[in-house]
Amino acid sequence: MAVLIPHAVRRASESVIEQPIAQLVKDGVSYRTILINSDTEMNHLMNHFGRRCKANFNACDYTYFWFRAKEGIVLAFAAPKPVAKFFDAYMILAAGKVQYTSGYKVLQAQASPIDFEKRVRKLWATRAAVRRMVRAYGGSRLNK
Repeated sequence: MAVLIPHAVRRASESVIEQPIAQLVKDGVSYRTILINSDTEMNHLMNHFGRRCKANFNACDYTYFWFRAKEGIVLAFAAPKPVAKFFDAYMILAAGKVQYTSGYKVLQAQASPIDFEKRVRKLWATRAAVRRMVRAYGGSRLNK
């Protein structure tokens, strides 16, 4: 009889968060950390937000990074205050009328950059194991 040996749990590398977190802290004035239900397609959610943002503002400047955690998807968002307020209203719409997500919970709103970075790093430590054919993290294009 064969004995099954469980595979080691693979997670995204620790270093993956370094560049996005530096960019978020640098670009933002207002910060949000949100826990989104894991059934959400993040590309659809954030592309739709981008289109709505451009329709309401001439130039929409924001940065985001998301990753899968054990409880759901963590979204770290940084933007100027008007865009951040628009994002708050958008998330209500996305969970309700548009239904890009079945639910979300605001973990942190309008935090200082230091508190924001600490919270995101703490949540990064709870990131979920990498699964086949499922993206584990993503976000805005970063400046090089």
